Amino acid sequence: MDAAALLHALRARGIVLSAVGERLRVEAPRGLVTPELRAALTAHKAAILALLQQESQWPPQCREAERLYHRPPVLEAPHAKLFPLVGQRVLTPRGPGVLLQAFAGQATVALESDPNHAAIFEPQEIRPLSAAP
Repeated sequence: MDAAALLHALRARGIVLSAVGERLRVEAPRGLVTPELRAALTAHKAAILALLQQESQWPPQCREAERLYHRPPVLEAPHAKLFPLVGQRVLTPRGPGVLLQAFAGQATVALESDPNHAAIFEPQEIRPLSAAP
């Protein structure tokens, strides 16, 4: 299980993870974090901290959209957090542009460098304008 899958599995159980500096804070009812889960958390600590840092760069409405539209068995719904950004400026690997649409497998952006043509990206390549590329 990779860090993203582990983070999803823990959240599905109602376990809340947060980053406090270089420490990983785990909030869960007593007994919910098994020794196996604790070992997995230790093994994936750095990657989970990086994921939590990435999440913190997204506006709250994007994180809420991802939570609302996430449906198992999909482990991630990177396109869902883009929904509130449709019609707004975003960052892409090819520079800034306006997000036109977002689907599970692709997102369409009108790049500022070529606004008359739409460029297609994977949803996880798109970032809110406030986030570092």
